[in-house]
Amino acid sequence: MGYQGKTPVNLPGIVYDKNRSVGAGGSVLTSTGAGGVEWATPAQGTTGSQGVGGAQGTSGAQGATGAGTQGATGTQGSGGTQGTQGLTGSGAQGTTGAQGTTGSQGVEGELFTAKTYTITVSDPGAGNRYYVDGVLQDTIYLIKGQKYIFDQTDSSNSTHQIALSTTSDGTHGGGSAYASGWTYTGTAGSNGTATFIVPANAPGTLYYYCVNHSGMGGTITIKTLTADALQGTQGTQGVDGGFVAQGIQGTQGVQGTQGLQGTQGVQGTQGLQGTQGVQGTTGAQGGTGAQGTR
Repeated sequence: MGYQGKTPVNLPGIVYDKNRSVGAGGSVLTSTGAGGVEWATPAQGTTGSQGVGGAQGTSGAQGATGAGTQGATGTQGSGGTQGTQGLTGSGAQGTTGAQGTTGSQGVEGELFTAKTYTITVSDPGAGNRYYVDGVLQDTIYLIKGQKYIFDQTDSSNSTHQIALSTTSDGTHGGGSAYASGWTYTGTAGSNGTATFIVPANAPGTLYYYCVNHSGMGGTITIKTLTADALQGTQGTQGVDGGFVAQGIQGTQGVQGTQGLQGTQGVQGTQGLQGTQGVQGTTGAQGGTGAQGTR
C-alpha cells in the first residue's frame, strides 16, 4: 500500500477503505474529505521516451573443443572357416547306346487282279490274228491303277508273244514297245503270262501287237475310274420296223328295212271359253269421324 504525498509505509494486516474494499496492487488510499478514505488507482504518468539502446557487447570467444580422442574401433572377429565341399562322384558317364538297326520294310501287299484275258491265236483267212476271250482282235477296256493278266499259256500262242505300244501295230508300224507297268514272264505258248498294272499317266489309247508278226493285234482303251469315264458309249438306235400295210377293210353289212310308222290319232276339239263376270260397283266412302275432346 502507498501513502499519497508521504513516504510509503507498510501497514500490518489488511486495510479496508470506507467501502470495506481492499486495494488492488498499485492503488493508493485517498481521503474522501469527510474523514473517510478509499482505495483509488493513481493516474498513470506519460510514458517516457525509450532510452538509446546500448551497444551490443562483443561476443565472447568460443571455448576450445574438448581434446579427448575417440576410442579406437574394436577389431572385427575373424570369420569361421568354411567347411570343405564334399567330393564329386568320380564315376564316368556311361556311353550312349548305339541306335538299333531299322527294321526291314514289310512285304508289299499283292494288288488285286481286275481281270484275266485269255489270248489265243488263229487264222481267220487273212493270216494269224489274236483272239481275246474268243473274240477276234477285240478292243480291250482298262482302268488306270488296276492290274490285268494276259494269259498266253495256250499252245496257239507259240512264237506270238504279246506286247504293248502307243503306235498301232507297235514296232511293225514304226513305234516302240510301251514298258511302263508291263511285265512278261515265261514263254508264249507254254507258260507265258503278261501282267499290266496300268500307270496313272498312261495314255488314253494303247495297242497290243505280236513282237514277231505284224497285223495280229488290236486296240486298248484306257479309262480313269470316274462315273463319266466308266459310262459306256451309247448304243446305236434300233432299226425302225418296216411299214406294215393295213389290212383291207371289210364290206359294210346290209342295212335292215325301216318299220312302218303308225297313223297319228285325231286331235280333240278345243272347249269354249266362258264369258267374263260383271264388275261390281265401287262402295261409297265413309264420313270422317268426330275429333275427340282434349
